[in-house]
Amino acid sequence: VLVVKGKSGVMIFDAGAAKAFGPAAGKLVRCLARIGIAPRDVSTIYVTHAHTDHIAGLVDESNGLAFPAAKIVMAREEVNFWTADAPNLSGMRAPPEMKSQVAATIKSLLNGVKTNLELKKAGKLTPEVELIAAPGHTPGHSLFRVTQGADQL
Repeated sequence: VLVVKGKSGVMIFDAGAAKAFGPAAGKLVRCLARIGIAPRDVSTIYVTHAHTDHIAGLVDESNGLAFPAAKIVMAREEVNFWTADAPNLSGMRAPPEMKSQVAATIKSLLNGVKTNLELKKAGKLTPEVELIAAPGHTPGHSLFRVTQGADQL
């Protein structure tokens, strides 16, 4: 997870796996606290794609918003794919039951954060952040360019 303090506030890029991958995961909130950032301080979360290891950290252990004040920005194509009635997972090499479980988990996580979710198209989102479409890993996979002065990441 990348953390950027900018003119528009504290931004994080992706939210990690939370405890979805066992006790070794789920340290984002604790690590942010070590650098003086509370969940309420995060203004925006930019999500590259909706795989669980990138979005499970959007919710806390009771499935509430882990960052209640943050808007969650994702590519419209990505959210539309995963929230469809039957996303096409034919390219995923996994047993059918695993595919349906993955799709259901992602859909549930996205539905759990929909009050804070903002769906965007590629382009400049703020003076500091640009969404760049990079489909392939997932249908709506995105990259983000962060610009501060002459510096870019």
